[in-house]
Amino acid sequence: MLCPQWAQMAVDTGWQEKDLEKLDYVIYRESRCFTNVHNPKDPNGGSYGLAQINGFWCKPSKYWPKGYLQSFGVIKTCKQLLHPRANLVSARLIWLYAHGHSGNGWAPWGK
Repeated sequence: MLCPQWAQMAVDTGWQEKDLEKLDYVIYRESRCFTNVHNPKDPNGGSYGLAQINGFWCKPSKYWPKGYLQSFGVIKTCKQLLHPRANLVSARLIWLYAHGHSGNGWAPWGK
């Protein structure tokens, strides 16, 4: 693994063991395993944390007036995505959403 320090927390936050190798790759590619990474150049307010979750998921929208992730009570602000546990839980929720809508949970990360 490229980011082994996050494997157990990923499992603890709902990731399945069969997805850990791909998640590890995504975390490494997106943040090089660092938690405090914010890319303000991405659209929708930038991307945050380990999995570089785009601001789209934490900003109010027509369908999610408080924000998609806020509707689950995972975070209150996008900045909280810099916390590893919140980031991994959020990434799992986004993966489940994408998997349910397109059959490809990795689509939000271009995989």
